[in-house]
Order: sequence, then structure tokens, then C-alpha cells
Amino acid sequence: QISNLKSQISNLKSQISDLRTLSLAPGNLPCRSTSLKRRRLPGAQDGRLFCVGFAAESHDLLENAQAKRLRKKVPLLVGNIGPDTFGQDHNALLLIDAQGSLELPRASKLSLARRLVREIARRLPGPTALNRNTS
Repeated sequence: QISNLKSQISNLKSQISDLRTLSLAPGNLPCRSTSLKRRRLPGAQDGRLFCVGFAAESHDLLENAQAKRLRKKVPLLVGNIGPDTFGQDHNALLLIDAQGSLELPRASKLSLARRLVREIARRLPGPTALNRNTS
């Protein structure tokens, strides 16, 4: 049901606000000298939260995104070629999960955002109206 999905998203938003900075980790962002290293939320560690990782890569998107998904231990990673999207109204995404990859072809960022929400909802555990395969 949509209300169940809204409740899960609301819960996730409140969980995200509980993130705390633990330390600075050098080398994570290519355009900055440091990035924030964050602790994993308890709900993410025990599987109660569905965590989505994001990767803006400069090359070798599939290979780098697959490695990052495993390293970050997230069920879904959304990747793109970052420099291709800077200052643009369109983007293309690559979704990586344990079953493989799904390419979302170049489209408006709004259209891709809507599709991404549907793809995340489809992967959520439990019965939701959006949990079925929809395009």
C-alpha cells in the first residue's frame, strides 16, 4: 500500500537525521581532500532499513559500482558518470543489486527520480502496491 511505503520512507528520513560524523576519511571524494565517514545505522545493520548507495564515477561505471556496493554492503547502488551530468537537465543511471544491473537510459532527472523511487519500492520487503514489477 502507498501508506505503508510513505511510513517506511518517513521512518528512513528520521533514521537518516540520526547519522553522526565519526571521522574524516581522506580520498573518498575525488574533488575534495576529505569526506565525512558515517556510521551505519542499527536498522541498516540488521536489515530493517533498505539502504541505497550512490556512486558518481568518472569511468568504468559497472565495475566501480559493483565493487562499491559490496564494500558499502548495501542491497542497491545507483551509479552514474558524474561529469556527464554536471549542469545538465538529463542523466542516465545504472542500478546494481545482487541480481545484476539495470540501466535506466538517459532521461530528464525528474523522470529518473520517479523511476528510481518505483525501483526502490519494488525491492522493499513486505507487501506494497509498488512492490510488483512496474515500469
